[in-house]
Amino acid sequence: MEKSLYLAGVGGQGLQVAGKAVVGAAMGLGYNVTYSPKYGPAKRGGLTSCYLVISDEEIGNPRKKRHDIMLVMEPMAYAQFKNDVKDGGLLLVNSSLVKEQEAPGGGYRRLDVPMYD
Repeated sequence: MEKSLYLAGVGGQGLQVAGKAVVGAAMGLGYNVTYSPKYGPAKRGGLTSCYLVISDEEIGNPRKKRHDIMLVMEPMAYAQFKNDVKDGGLLLVNSSLVKEQEAPGGGYRRLDVPMYD
C-alpha cells in the first residue's frame, strides 16, 4: 500500500503543521513516510504546500505527479492543482474560500468542506 497526499494553500493556514501531524501519526503506526514541504517567497499569504507519501514498503520517489488525496485550501491552489488527483482519488476543497463548483475533470471524487465556517 502506498498513498500520496498533497496539501496546498497559502501560508498561515496550517498546512505544514497538518502535514507533519499526518506524518507523525503514520510513523507511529509503523509506516514509511516522506514529507516534502514547499514554500513560496512570502511567509503569510504566499503559496505553500507539502507532499506526503505513506507506504508499508520502501518509498522510491517522494514526489508524485498525481495524488490519491489532495487538499486545496484556497482558490489559487484549487485552480493550479485540481487536476492532479489520481483516478479513484479524493479532492478535498475548502468550500469556505473556494466557491467554484465545477465538477471534477477526472475519475475522482470531490468533497467540499466548509473549513472556516
